[in-house]
Order: sequence, then structure tokens, then C-alpha cells
Amino acid sequence: MVFSYDKIRHMHLTRHISFDITMAMCNVTRFVLLCLIFSVSYPECSNACEWGMNILDCCKLYGAKTFLKYVTVTGLWKTLNQTKDATILLPADLAFGRLPQDVMSNNNTMREILLYHILPHSTNTTQLVNDQILPSDASGGQAVRFNKYSKANTTLQVITSSGAVIIRGDENATNGVIHLLDRVMYPLPSGSLYEYIANTGSYQTLLLLAAKAQLLDTLKEGTYTLFAPNDEAFSKLPAGAVAGLLSNIPKLITVLQNHIVSSTIYSAGIKVIGTGKTLSGADFSANATSVKFGNVTATIVNADRSATNGVLHEIDSVLM
Repeated sequence: MVFSYDKIRHMHLTRHISFDITMAMCNVTRFVLLCLIFSVSYPECSNACEWGMNILDCCKLYGAKTFLKYVTVTGLWKTLNQTKDATILLPADLAFGRLPQDVMSNNNTMREILLYHILPHSTNTTQLVNDQILPSDASGGQAVRFNKYSKANTTLQVITSSGAVIIRGDENATNGVIHLLDRVMYPLPSGSLYEYIANTGSYQTLLLLAAKAQLLDTLKEGTYTLFAPNDEAFSKLPAGAVAGLLSNIPKLITVLQNHIVSSTIYSAGIKVIGTGKTLSGADFSANATSVKFGNVTATIVNADRSATNGVLHEIDSVLM
């Protein structure tokens, strides 16, 4: 059987149109399913702040029962009710259940956590730039770090607030703006990356090597992501490997720089970006649970430890 060119072309186009319609239906179905899952996980997002409502009214509308409970018991209700201009970083109600029980039972600690979620001025997401630091109302003076992550050649963008994803932003109230978060921003940053590893017992080998390589000042300043090998990671290296690094400072510096990225990449950002370059100039790839460098794949055992100059992800292997 012989078909004319026009007949073949018509069959080809019909097949493509059918495929495109099928793919479009699949995409719509996937979108609807994602919306259903999203609305079940974060029912707050089904509502919108209505005209004339203040911040607390909007929180009630969102069903933010746990947030409002602690606003009341920690004595912050009057403060928020009387504020003239503020940004509320509002965790989804389910997110509070992920906090340790001893934290949730301590009203003083919860007050500090809530204050960290309150900024003294209204800031919309369109005003934010990547790695922007804004002061919070926390008594310890901790600032909130905002990041914008984009995937190349796509319209995908994720905005985070100290690592928590802003799942819905720019809900304007009469006395401020609310951004809904997928989790509570906890623990609060309490020092630099250097101070974090110095004050945590599981990074003593890393601390020793960083001091020998004269990289401690790097971890005190600047803005970095540190994939921090714990002491167990170094213990898995072949016998004499650590001593060999200590006797070869240029190699030691390179190895340590393999673990440092010159920007802040929280887990949510890792999911979007996926790849990058370390301070040594080498390529790495990562996802929410692991980071790959050359032939080494390290598991991220403790993610998103916020510091005043970046974020730390604890890993179980040395990237060398």
C-alpha cells in the first residue's frame, strides 16, 4: 500500500497531536494530584487573607492553631495585635509536630522561636534577593536568611527562609504580610560555621585539619555551604590518610575546599540546583540525601544546620 506525501504528513501530525493531548492530560492529572496532596498536607493554603483582616485574623483563617496557641501562652498576642508593620513567617500547623517534645513544652524556648519568625517590617517575596539577611525580633539578634533557587532553562523557583520553603507568600494583612512555611525554622543560628563545628563534639578531626590548613577564618566569615565530614567519616579513611594530609598542606587545603561551596544551599535548594562547584573548583552533584564528588558518595546525615554565615550539612564520608 502506497500513501501520498500529504497522507503520510497528515498521519504524522495526527499522531503528534494525539501524543501532545495525552501528555497534556497527564500533566494536568499530575498537577491536580499534586494540588490535592499539597492541600491535604498544608490546608492553610486553601484560604487567603481577606481585605480588612489583620495578621492575627489571617492566622485564624489559615487554621494556624498551634502558632496562635503559643502566641497566647508566650505573651505575644498583644504585641502582634498592636504591631503596625511586620512580616510573619508562619509555619504550617502540622510542622510544629516535628519539633522535639522538650522544645514544645518550654514556653521560653517557644517564645524565642516565634520571635525568630517575626520580622519588624513588611517584606514581600518580590523584594527579596538571594542570600539576603533580614533581622528578626528574636532577643538573641538572630537574622533570617532568604534564598532564591532557580533551575536553569526553566521557570521553577523556590524561595526559602532559613531553609524553610515558602509554600505561599505575600498574603497581605492590614498590619503586615504573611508567608506560609513548610516547617518551623529551628534550630536558630547561634554562631558562624566555625563556631558550630567547634562547639559540636562530632567534628574534632575536621576542626584540627581546618586549623592546620589555616581555613578557620574562611569558616568564620563569608557566605558558605559546608558539607562537614563527622569524625566517623575520617575514621573510615585508610590507615595513615589523615597523617598524610597533615604532612601535605596544599593537598589538605584542596581536600577541605572540596567540602565548601561559596553560597548558601539548603536542602530545598539542593533539590532544585542539583550540581555546582566547590571552593576547590571541582564539580559536585547532590540531592536531599547525599552528595557525590568524583567516585565518593556521602550520605547527608544531618541537614540544614543554619549558621550566621551559611549552612552546614553533616556527611558520613570525606570527599577526596
